[in-house]
Amino acid sequence: MNARARLAIAGALIAVAWAIPGASTPVAAAESVSCTAEGNFTVNPGLSTSPSSGTFTTDGDTGTLDCKGGGKGTVGIDGKYGTKDPDSCSAGGEGTSTGVYKFSDGSQVTDTVEFTYGPFQGGALGGSFKGERSSGTFEVTSVDGDCVSKPITKARYLFRNLVIKR
Repeated sequence: MNARARLAIAGALIAVAWAIPGASTPVAAAESVSCTAEGNFTVNPGLSTSPSSGTFTTDGDTGTLDCKGGGKGTVGIDGKYGTKDPDSCSAGGEGTSTGVYKFSDGSQVTDTVEFTYGPFQGGALGGSFKGERSSGTFEVTSVDGDCVSKPITKARYLFRNLVIKR
């Protein structure tokens, strides 16, 4: 068999391997970075002592991202709370959110996470979240509302122990 025939057979085998479901080519492992992030968000209709479900948003990439090793960037978050049952300040709850982490080098990670939270865990509220590409803990402090006499409709988040797979 000549060299040209061997090369053609090798090329055909590679093409067949790519076409087989479940077969994959090696990909570089994702780099994990450790970060903190903080910013403000709005809550609708607002979190209070009366159970409710609703949404929250940062209205774009308005939060700051600071990663060990000097990586900086912005954060934007949109989500829903009370997704399994209505939540309250006193009982806490659960939800889902999508975060967009934009790094100063132009790269970006988007991840949808599930979270749980409860009262008085580092702030007025706190909890943890986990997705395929990010996880961490968070603290929430009220900017507008106190949860008792007026629902929390604006708040500040602080993500600690934030790990992002880039």
